[in-house]
Amino acid sequence: MSNISSRRRNYLLTPHRRDGLIEWMKSMLMHSFVLDALDTTGADTFSHFEVLIDEHRKMTDQYLDDISQNGKSAFVPSRLKQLVPQVGTFYTRLPLRKAFEAYNQKYGITKRRHICISFNEIRHILNLAQIIAMTDSFKGGNVGLLPPLVPNGSGGGRGANYEMKEGETDDQAIKAWTSMTVTPRREPDESDDSQASGDNSPKERSRNMCDRSESIAIEEAFSLLPERTALPGPKLICFDGDQTLYSDGANFESNPKLAKYLFLLLKHGVTIAVVTAAGYEYQAAKYELRLSGLLAYFKEKGLEGDDLERFYIFGGECNYLLRLGADYKLHA
Repeated sequence: MSNISSRRRNYLLTPHRRDGLIEWMKSMLMHSFVLDALDTTGADTFSHFEVLIDEHRKMTDQYLDDISQNGKSAFVPSRLKQLVPQVGTFYTRLPLRKAFEAYNQKYGITKRRHICISFNEIRHILNLAQIIAMTDSFKGGNVGLLPPLVPNGSGGGRGANYEMKEGETDDQAIKAWTSMTVTPRREPDESDDSQASGDNSPKERSRNMCDRSESIAIEEAFSLLPERTALPGPKLICFDGDQTLYSDGANFESNPKLAKYLFLLLKHGVTIAVVTAAGYEYQAAKYELRLSGLLAYFKEKGLEGDDLERFYIFGGECNYLLRLGADYKLHA
């Protein structure tokens, strides 16, 4: 424990790092876990969460419509608002049951007997539900974030005239995601001569091959888009800094794979914002240090013009907004 910071150990003791909705969901699921019934009731509990969120969205929309039309309205809190007073606005439906079932299929949450579902696992399920909701919202036309790999006349890949089928976007993606195996990363032991070069073990070689295949598939999908064509899908993507783009308390120094994905998003019209609690006021140099490797990658690859200006830093709990300029530096 000596190498783990006090801030990491006490992460959830800080009020602004807790989330009332997730904590309430966890408490609701605790009953099923204690009774060893999560395997049979877990999905139904997430369905109940869906119902409450849908009701909350409907009542919030009605309240806002009354305000816009009549200038006033009597506020009637939803059941969810009464249970979780700090809950905010949901901009899309959240298919939580589908997300839970996919997550459980991959990680076997309901098979555990001694470790209950964690705060972070519920957060991941919410994130997955949001992704499913986003893909659902783009169905119906020749749209979708990136078409899935399918066989074609040339033996595989994505055809230029690929047509998205109803239900295909999320169903195939979820199936592929749940079937992916996750190999925990670890530093090689000094005593392990076979790991000395970093690439000699079968597991290491297999993981590197999977990483390369994934990168090639993503780059191939982007290559189908004509130059300067906007990527179908969300126009703004926000990332946290610590424990998302880089390790907690560290800097974005060298991660070419992630830097390349962010570069491709910017090149195809997506606005990217790094929303971080790091508060350096408007001392841009300190933010630039935290993202030094990423900014260096942008400069090396010649990102320019409007693409650069679509990159933002929102620091200090959303108090300080900076934008990337043509000089590859951040400006208030």
